[in-house]
Amino acid sequence: MKRQSNEWRHYRLPRKSKVCQNPSNVKVMVILVYDCDGVILTLTIPRQQTVSVQYYCSFLEHTLRPALRKKWRHFLQNPPIILQDNARPHAAQAVADLFD
Repeated sequence: MKRQSNEWRHYRLPRKSKVCQNPSNVKVMVILVYDCDGVILTLTIPRQQTVSVQYYCSFLEHTLRPALRKKWRHFLQNPPIILQDNARPHAAQAVADLFD
């Protein structure tokens, strides 16, 4: 605020300049899948797209599953353990049904 930047100073000293930060207009959301060996898959979400339950389920079925099968053939018999946060799309019942 202007009032907070007021201060007493000697008339010969230069004034302090205020730094104005402009918010960034570009925000990128990325889904990153990795394991102990490294990155398996990265997916950049299109602009103006939100990650809903339907989007996340389609990502798991149509993008992640083929990438895992391509990289590791033994995942066909033993499914991997997927650790994810508690975001609403991740904790939805449709995602839990997909893992069963």
